[in-house]
Amino acid sequence: NEFLADIVRHAAQPFGQSYPDGRVGLVNDAFEQLSGYTVAELMSIDWATTLTPPEWRHVEQEKLDELQRTGKPV
Repeated sequence: NEFLADIVRHAAQPFGQSYPDGRVGLVNDAFEQLSGYTVAELMSIDWATTLTPPEWRHVEQEKLDELQRTGKPV
């Protein structure tokens, strides 16, 4: 697990993991650079309101509702 986590943390591709309730989980350095937020800042925000543009929030909410309903990633 540590080996895979280390690969994700140091990957050039941005990676961010979050939860449906708005918490941010694991993010890597590339995601920090892309978002403009530090890890500490990302851990203290609600990604759905901070990182999602207002015009996309309804689409995102529909997908989260589908995830809750079906249990399958969308």
